[in-house]
Amino acid sequence: MERIMTGIKLVQRKANEWLRGVTKVKNWVTEVGMRKFRWAAKISALKNDYWVKRIIEWTPRLGKRSGGRHAMRWSDSLKGP
Repeated sequence: MERIMTGIKLVQRKANEWLRGVTKVKNWVTEVGMRKFRWAAKISALKNDYWVKRIIEWTPRLGKRSGGRHAMRWSDSLKGP
């Protein structure tokens, strides 16, 4: 999309960082990560009686998760490797 906006073709071999500098479009991967951490910091500062914090810290009591590779939870991405 940025290449179409600027009229630059792949043959001209311009880096994506250069294109983002020209178009002033933020890298969406880093932007989403920053927003997630910013929101997590805001939630962690809340008191325990807020429903948002209760839902995030809630663990279901229904038993074990199914076998195989588990789907990643929202909070798992905040813990790191």
